[in-house]
Amino acid sequence: MIDIHAQVVGWDNKPIPGLYAAGNSTARMETGAVMQSGVSNARGMTYGWLAGLHAAGKPSDLLRKEVERMGIESAA
Repeated sequence: MIDIHAQVVGWDNKPIPGLYAAGNSTARMETGAVMQSGVSNARGMTYGWLAGLHAAGKPSDLLRKEVERMGIESAA
C-alpha cells in the first residue's frame, strides 16, 4: 500500500523512508481496491510524479487537500 506521496506504507502503517511505488505494483485505497483498466498508466505517471516531488523535498499537497475535501480516510 502507498500513501498520498507514493511512499510504500509498512505493516506499522507508517511510510518506509526512501521507498516509493507506482502503477500496478501498488494497492490503491483512495478509490477502493478494484482494478480499472486504462487508468493504470495515468495512475503510474501521477504517483511517479508525486514520488519524485516528495523525494526531492517538495511534496505536493494537492492529493491531501482532495482527500480531505472528499472526507476519505487516508494512510498519511
